[in-house]
Amino acid sequence: MMQPGLSDRAGSAPLPGFGADTVRLRGPATWELFEQLPDKRFQQLVDDDTGELTDVQRGARTALRAERSWMTVTADLRSGYPSVNLEFSAPALVHGHNGDPLPLSSLPETSRTAWAVAESELSGLPRFDDLHLTRLDLVRTITEVRDIPRTLWLLSQLRASRVRIDNLARGRSGDWQSLTRGNVGSWRAVLYGKAEEMRDRAFQSHDACLTELLRHAASEREDHLRWELQLRDLLREAKLTSHTRIDEKALRSLAQHHFQRTRFSEVIDGGPQRARALIAVLPRTQQRGVLALLAAELLDLPAPMTHNPESTYKQVLRDLQVTGLDLLSEAGDPLRLDFETGTQVKDTTEATASAPPVSHP
Repeated sequence: MMQPGLSDRAGSAPLPGFGADTVRLRGPATWELFEQLPDKRFQQLVDDDTGELTDVQRGARTALRAERSWMTVTADLRSGYPSVNLEFSAPALVHGHNGDPLPLSSLPETSRTAWAVAESELSGLPRFDDLHLTRLDLVRTITEVRDIPRTLWLLSQLRASRVRIDNLARGRSGDWQSLTRGNVGSWRAVLYGKAEEMRDRAFQSHDACLTELLRHAASEREDHLRWELQLRDLLREAKLTSHTRIDEKALRSLAQHHFQRTRFSEVIDGGPQRARALIAVLPRTQQRGVLALLAAELLDLPAPMTHNPESTYKQVLRDLQVTGLDLLSEAGDPLRLDFETGTQVKDTTEATASAPPVSHP
């Protein structure tokens, strides 16, 4: 079967630097497809009467070359009948890597290309129109970030409400590399240094051409942060599971909402001038407590107070978005990550008028 060609429509994207990365399509399959996939997954069942063990196939998978990248095809019996998943990186199919997101307007065409590749290799696949989205990673590229490890660390000090995942992790270099927040199975937001992530993938690759491609792409993205909103169950809840008619407005609104919800949009820098302005408006009793806590943090000493006041003053500092590093920094501009422009920008609001954290269901 002939496969539709791919095109790059980045120039016509409503918001450059915003689009899709990983896509998972799911639909009904046949037993014929289930048996074709070479990597089988079995589960052992025990007969209650005889104690005999029986191996029952529960799933299977394979990897297929798709345009300039790879696609994973998995089948399972989650609902008692065979179902198939096609998972791929949409921009990697077009460019060979995911250094930049694929515009949402190109997603239906790219999904059809991935499906056509699978159909040409396997029989028993569902029709393209019978597939639906079960995962979609929305991506926002943020450029001109001055110090990525420091930015990630500062953002990690702002506690987001109503999230079960909150993890700051180091990369292979030892620097802070990623900050992840979200809720298992529903959505997850990851903020990470793109150049470092691409170098890590190049290090792990056994393909010389891909290694060189990734290293070159990484060298052009040294000041880039990548923000990914990985949508799963939330796609169904928001009624955004169509892969043929993409609601760009709704998806962009959802991304902006979670960018604020995870507190990645808040002011995180500014040096002693900003810290002084924020602490100065506190009552004298709170000023003494938070300053003592900041000094203990800088000197790596235990808090000079009992547990209850320590918890209170820590919450005050989180609300103010002030850390011990602010006292050591040179006086500078208060900075924040801006979703609309896709850059790190100077915050123009008064420090004392800092908005409270966003709290949404």
